[in-house]
Amino acid sequence: MLIDQPTPEGMEEFIVKEATYAIFRCNDANSDAIQKLENSIVMEWLPTSGYEFANAPDIEFYDINGKAEIWIPIKKSIKDGRPIVSLVSWAPSLAALLP
Repeated sequence: MLIDQPTPEGMEEFIVKEATYAIFRCNDANSDAIQKLENSIVMEWLPTSGYEFANAPDIEFYDINGKAEIWIPIKKSIKDGRPIVSLVSWAPSLAALLP
């Protein structure tokens, strides 16, 4: 989404190219909870998901109510020329896969 407003002073505009993201919600956005969630994504969810990191930036969103979302760019994993198929039902915090 592009916003038709000038970039605030002291900030830079960065346009993120279209990608598929796995979105994980964190109801307690303190640094320990975020670190634990990120570790779980990389060490547990990603290796069993059938996906791998894509070439796009990670995105973190924090709201004023102490909640956060971590957006991980993903693409289907390919092994021996075939996609790896698995269910993406590991974590209740997985919100969605967005194209």
